[in-house]
Amino acid sequence: RLKYFRENWNLFDFCCVTATDIGIFLQVFAGLQLGPVFSVVRLFRIARLFRLVRFAKGLNQLFTAFVLSLPKLVNVAAILCLLLFLYAVLGVSLFGKVKLSGSLDDRANFRTFYRALMTLVRSMTGEAWNELMHDLSRDKFYFESVLEEHCVETLRITSETYSTYVEQGILPGAPNECAPAGTDSVGVSGLFFSSFTSLVSFVVLNLFIAVIFEGFEDSMSSP
Repeated sequence: RLKYFRENWNLFDFCCVTATDIGIFLQVFAGLQLGPVFSVVRLFRIARLFRLVRFAKGLNQLFTAFVLSLPKLVNVAAILCLLLFLYAVLGVSLFGKVKLSGSLDDRANFRTFYRALMTLVRSMTGEAWNELMHDLSRDKFYFESVLEEHCVETLRITSETYSTYVEQGILPGAPNECAPAGTDSVGVSGLFFSSFTSLVSFVVLNLFIAVIFEGFEDSMSSP
């Protein structure tokens, strides 16, 4: 009987059946209504479909490669999260007061840490990061001549100036800092997004693919 538990697929099936039986018992006999918990338990019934993987040799190799790659994928994901955190903090520090325009809108900006993080995740996929780069570098001449909107070259927020900016409607939700006139070039924003794209999009994301390939090679060599 103990030979049954020596095979991983049998252990997996045993866990699925046990979790399902416990869920049915608690719901029918104990009368407990745990809502989301039962939804998770029902997923174990669907998980039994993974048993079909072992009957398909090619699919089984891919599944084994994925399982072998999980520890290394977690390490790469940790590096990715660290880079996203660092660049989000840096983005808020550099571009948190920049006036919104073009692709730099309420959904893509660096005014809060959460919104900066979401903006970087979007840019990580290659979605319009170059447009954001240019919109972050617009100068005073562009805003006042092209868009006909007022902006300030330096928005210094101190205890003395904060109340003034609040009365003018600039703070807390509409900072309007822009680059000095004649400096409409992708300087700081260009360096920021170029380094981010090089490190994250071209290096870290490709590490995921390399780790999966390595796991596939391990699965091919394993008995």
